[in-house]
Amino acid sequence: MVQNVHVVSGKKSSITAREVHAVVKHVKQQLQFTIDNLDIAFISGEELLKINQEYLQHNYKTDIISFDYTDGNSAVDAELLISVDDAEKNAEKFGVTVKEELIRLVVHGLLHVRGFDDLDKKEKSRMMKEQERLVQEIRAFIK
Repeated sequence: MVQNVHVVSGKKSSITAREVHAVVKHVKQQLQFTIDNLDIAFISGEELLKINQEYLQHNYKTDIISFDYTDGNSAVDAELLISVDDAEKNAEKFGVTVKEELIRLVVHGLLHVRGFDDLDKKEKSRMMKEQERLVQEIRAFIK
């Protein structure tokens, strides 16, 4: 288990806490960062919509929200909130397993916390390439 990582399943998901820790460990090693505190919560789409509205003033559904509390270049201090409902829809849409989509969302959130962005086309392309590279590597040890 990775120290200072807390996994909460507010909604039943097809990924275990042990698998989430393995994903975080791999990304941590690849991107070379340390963790002060990382909370990862798997929640319903409705819960995530309420959080998106209340804290970000966005009136739309999303599959993940990353709250980054990291101070400068210090160790990661963040929360990743992942919609299991939206992961299930994405998995069906893209023809992957729900577990793989949940892995992809954890990786996506960690990339955001480490400074990757997907707001413009060039940055999104860079982020997606790194995300898919990491997901492919993780597929080798999480089935």
